[in-house]
Amino acid sequence: MATDDTVRSELRGRLAGLAMAAVLGIGAFTYWYVVSGSTELGDLRRARALAATQTPQKAVVVDVEDLSAKESEGVGGGSAVVRLPDGAHADLWTLDTGLAVFFGGPDEGERLEVLVDPEEPTWAASAADAEASLLARAHFLAVTFLLRGGILLVLARSLLSVGDSIPLRAFRTLLYPRDHVSAEVVAVLHSDKRKPHRVTLRIRVGEDEYSWDATLPPECVPYAGGTLDLRGDVRDGGWVMAVDEKYGVAYPRSPLRQWGAEPPTQSWHPPESGRVTNRW
Repeated sequence: MATDDTVRSELRGRLAGLAMAAVLGIGAFTYWYVVSGSTELGDLRRARALAATQTPQKAVVVDVEDLSAKESEGVGGGSAVVRLPDGAHADLWTLDTGLAVFFGGPDEGERLEVLVDPEEPTWAASAADAEASLLARAHFLAVTFLLRGGILLVLARSLLSVGDSIPLRAFRTLLYPRDHVSAEVVAVLHSDKRKPHRVTLRIRVGEDEYSWDATLPPECVPYAGGTLDLRGDVRDGGWVMAVDEKYGVAYPRSPLRQWGAEPPTQSWHPPESGRVTNRW
């Protein structure tokens, strides 16, 4: 088994995930909070300025998809479009535009008063929202920024999970293991019921005993009395992996802990009876 190649492949995946998460984070932050964020604040100030200088006009909300390509040319990409008294169409700005799924934006056929920008007749603002209270405007901006931040965190977390089967601190040791020893499984201290491949083992190497949190390869079930082919830095606080020619590599979730030096992190759960076990 080319163990070094396996670890290097995991390292490349982890570094690629970190790089993509960094690019996503920087790009999304720049666009959402600098470019788009400043646009939203600008639209809000623009609407407030129109409220002080323009007379409201009655308009009706129409479906953008109902407009022909010629009619909608120059209208923009807003989520709502209104038809003005003279028959022209304008992109509608409201405090709910872009957040209709949460706040319930304007409906098709709804009649409302708008303020049209005389310098850009294809842009109009809801008169009611242009005159909204400071609290309503602050609520709109806060929810917008928080929603974007939540989406960003979810995407970044999915990218950071690429290649996370090995903690970053363990790569250096596992790429250049100094020890290659056989260890005996004394007990299975813990097995996650939802993720049975995540286990905590009590193992013995010579006269020393350790507890070890590991992620096992598929179909590998350890049992008391089994053996592990350990590679890495076999000592208290050292990182190790266990290699099996048939099932693959068990990677560490934490370094070895000298048995008795501190209480085990997981409670004891005996392995389920009747399960097929491998040589571990």
